[in-house]
Amino acid sequence: MRIWHSSQSKTPVKDCVERCTWCGNSVEWHDTFEGTRVPIIPREFPVRAVPPRYRWHLSNGTAYLGANPRDYGYCRVKHSSVCPAVEHDDLDPAMQPLVRALAIRIQKAIAEGLFVPTPVGPRGEAEVQEPDPAIAEERGGTRHVIKYSGFLRICPGPLDELTCVAATAEGRCEALVLDEDEGYWEQIDAPHLPGRAGQMTLLDLRGRAWVWSIDTIDFQHALRWLRQRCHDHGKYGSYPDASPTELVTFDPYRHGDFLISDRPAGYRASPVRGWELSPRRAKRQRCATEDCHNSTVVAVEEGWLCWQCEKQAKRRRAVHAKWQAKASAARALSSEESAVGEQDTTGGGTLP
Repeated sequence: MRIWHSSQSKTPVKDCVERCTWCGNSVEWHDTFEGTRVPIIPREFPVRAVPPRYRWHLSNGTAYLGANPRDYGYCRVKHSSVCPAVEHDDLDPAMQPLVRALAIRIQKAIAEGLFVPTPVGPRGEAEVQEPDPAIAEERGGTRHVIKYSGFLRICPGPLDELTCVAATAEGRCEALVLDEDEGYWEQIDAPHLPGRAGQMTLLDLRGRAWVWSIDTIDFQHALRWLRQRCHDHGKYGSYPDASPTELVTFDPYRHGDFLISDRPAGYRASPVRGWELSPRRAKRQRCATEDCHNSTVVAVEEGWLCWQCEKQAKRRRAVHAKWQAKASAARALSSEESAVGEQDTTGGGTLP
């Protein structure tokens, strides 16, 4: 079996079905439009019974917010929004019956010995929606943070140990995601929680924290980082995922202890403000289409087209080639008919 080339999600369906670590209920892990993964309850619900902010739908294997109008009045619900192992402070009254039903299912599974709850429950919906991977460093270890367009993702360990998640013939790809030409270490205001714990974090970090910034690259190259892939598998084509992405959204409550106040050693010096990463990125190249405003900082050839314009141009070339083939066939047929007509006129003799 292989994944269809037009599928947005590259995770095999058989790898999507699991059980929630905290409550034991069945969930389906689906890729989202943001490049993350969310647990979805494996059943459909009538749209009229689900408040708008709880509605999700699946398209091409990818989870999207809101109900799909083509699903005939049905939608999906994210499990972390109604997980009975979490204290939901702002739960909508319409969703309380579903939470109670899931809680009863937990109690039955525990009574029958089919599920053993964890000693320490989750501290919020974020921990249910994006749990830390099993290989993540414990507190006291090193977990570097990646920054892109104001969003923070935390690695399971050091940046130079983050490997590609694409599947190969030998198993999981062992190539590194890191490319020092596509990022640099940058100091930002340390994200923190309100209250005394947050103030202690700010004091320890002196208000600033070091993160690996990839803000200087375009979105298509940033997707390679966010989807945790090496350059060989960065195009996110027909390569399936050998394991889920190990990058999770930074949560100050869970990951505040991993912020660092000193720049990591062993990497090249960060560029000063106003610099580009290299001479080839000193000039932003704009798409060659006249009305298109997309651009890139990556070194490209003259006449470069963005992915949207390239897709449109490819479609136009295909249509043009199709019509050219038809015109050539018509001309060839006309030439054959003319040749046959001339032969009949010159060598056919007189009619009786």
